[in-house]
Amino acid sequence: MTTPTFKPSHYHGVHVDATTRRAAHTTTQSYLAGFNRLLARPTHKRPHQQVIAGPALANLLEMRKEYAGKHYRVVGEPKIVSQKVIKRRAHPPLLVVATCLDNTAVKVLDKHGQQVTTSAGPARVMNLLTLVFRDGHWLVTHSSLPTNPAC
Repeated sequence: MTTPTFKPSHYHGVHVDATTRRAAHTTTQSYLAGFNRLLARPTHKRPHQQVIAGPALANLLEMRKEYAGKHYRVVGEPKIVSQKVIKRRAHPPLLVVATCLDNTAVKVLDKHGQQVTTSAGPARVMNLLTLVFRDGHWLVTHSSLPTNPAC
């Protein structure tokens, strides 16, 4: 039996205005860039991105600690293939965004520059990001994968 591949089109989108949609996309891009920058040099102390908070930040810092301990680093950046707001709440403001990422260019390297073998997962992965609006801007507070993350 084949497990279906999920795409943002499988999620029912909710209506959001163009400004909110752009802000969600920009926040997602900033989150991904900050995530990758931190894991590219996990032993360096640098301020975290201002778009990451809560459990998403805790998970990133834990991953950074693990990568630093193993002398791993990340090269390459994921590409947003598609994105859809699938949940919206007005008060307090919250969005859940289904984001399909192409991780083909992303590699984890050891201290010798050799690629670390990881479990063979799909090159394109659906990420469910929870964004909250706090202090005048959107923050990614949670990141999760659906049961079958291929997209």
